[in-house]
Amino acid sequence: AKRVHNRKHFGICLDHNAHAFHTPEENSKRLTKKMVVSSTNINVNDVVDDKEESERLSSDLALFLSNPSLQAALSDGSLDLASYSSTIERELETLERSCIDIYRSKKTEIASLRVEMEAADAVLAKLQEMLLGFQADLGGLSGDIRSLQEQSKNLGIQLRNRKDAE
Repeated sequence: AKRVHNRKHFGICLDHNAHAFHTPEENSKRLTKKMVVSSTNINVNDVVDDKEESERLSSDLALFLSNPSLQAALSDGSLDLASYSSTIERELETLERSCIDIYRSKKTEIASLRVEMEAADAVLAKLQEMLLGFQADLGGLSGDIRSLQEQSKNLGIQLRNRKDAE
């Protein structure tokens, strides 16, 4: 079984077993063949994702080849992409381990932050509940005020009618 890695550093696809580099068009054709051979149930989202991946690979390849020093190294053969790929792979693994170590060293702080966030969410939920109750109370008071204004207006009219009748 061949292992194929897509590397954003290169913008190209490296087939580790054959040490061959493929253009985005070749990758697209190979990917399509693999999809047809490996599955009779092709998901439309997979095809769209593969097209997007192919477009990303094309733009990454263009970016990679636009670098004059890399272009010169490729043309004179002084750059071995297989060893460069291995170097990048090791660097990525080192960085990944470093990130994991940092996460592990900060796990108590992260757990503490999580607890604080959950407590803040609970306080905010209670505050929202209180504000919704307050809003409902204000709505009720507004109706009461309108009712009192209407009663005041009616009493004012009755008072005026009595004064006019006297």
